Amino acid sequence: MATLRYFAYGSNMLRERLVARVSTAQAVAVGVVRDYRLDFAKVSVDGSGKGDMVASPGGEVWGVLYEFDASQKADLDKHEGSHYEAQEVVVSTIDGDQAAWAYLAQPQRRDPSKVPYDWYMALIVAGARQGGLPEPYIQALEATPFHVHGDEEWKERKNALAALEAAGMTGVLDEVRQRAVLTTGG
Repeated sequence: MATLRYFAYGSNMLRERLVARVSTAQAVAVGVVRDYRLDFAKVSVDGSGKGDMVASPGGEVWGVLYEFDASQKADLDKHEGSHYEAQEVVVSTIDGDQAAWAYLAQPQRRDPSKVPYDWYMALIVAGARQGGLPEPYIQALEATPFHVHGDEEWKERKNALAALEAAGMTGVLDEVRQRAVLTTGG
């Protein structure tokens, strides 16, 4: 069985989210891609911002390195949509540098004015905690501005909440929202 190495830095860091998309996914390490930064300027079909890695000297994007059966790459490609491109990156882990691939947004699909929805940030924060990313990085994720998604019947929101429930992390959405109330005074 041929396997692929995949660097998840957004909502796919949460194991339950990724396994729902590619059943053979196994976390193998926590890692960092250097000289990139995380932003949320990738325009989603729902109008919100989604995670993207952008070249930035001195920057770091932390995430979870996964392996899965190469035959399932098309399944993940389908979920990531046609607005991302799989690119090879170098992931620094405790065991040294490793080649993997990650999804990066096509430049024409970016709008710096976009922000993510609350449920999307909850997936990322939950995945970062579950994966054991460094606490200062998790705190920076928790401080990311977001919009509350008002459509409770939105399919992707329901899928996100199901993944949080499967991970036993349903309280993360409330925590993300509460931090925003505390920091904005609203």
